[in-house]
Amino acid sequence: MYDDEVQGPLSLSDGSRYYKVAKFPTRNIKTPIVLVHGGSDSLVEIEIMLKELPRHTVSHEIPKYEHLDLLWASDVDKLVFPRVFEALEANTKPGEKQQQLELWTSKRRESLPSRKFGIEDKPYVSQAADKLRF
Repeated sequence: MYDDEVQGPLSLSDGSRYYKVAKFPTRNIKTPIVLVHGGSDSLVEIEIMLKELPRHTVSHEIPKYEHLDLLWASDVDKLVFPRVFEALEANTKPGEKQQQLELWTSKRRESLPSRKFGIEDKPYVSQAADKLRF
């Protein structure tokens, strides 16, 4: 996204051929976007990214978080997950939650290797899915 104007060689053997990556029209995105990012992220320039995204993008900064802290920090369940669940709640139609959970559960079970290898079939529902139940 940030190096669209920079051209780099794809092959070291032929330095005369350069390719430009096609720019994706991110402003045409119609689906809701919730961007949860770290306040100390040194890998992404959030202000530049936000300018490229549609105006309806919602941004939540987690202070002092670095890039991968959003996944691996010990307190993601308190600082990140609630933002994600809020976004899911806000963008789900009433009555659709149970249908989505049942669809997700059935697809998850279909994808498990237990059916293929004869392993005992215990339904797995993540903690995230548990929070979606009423």
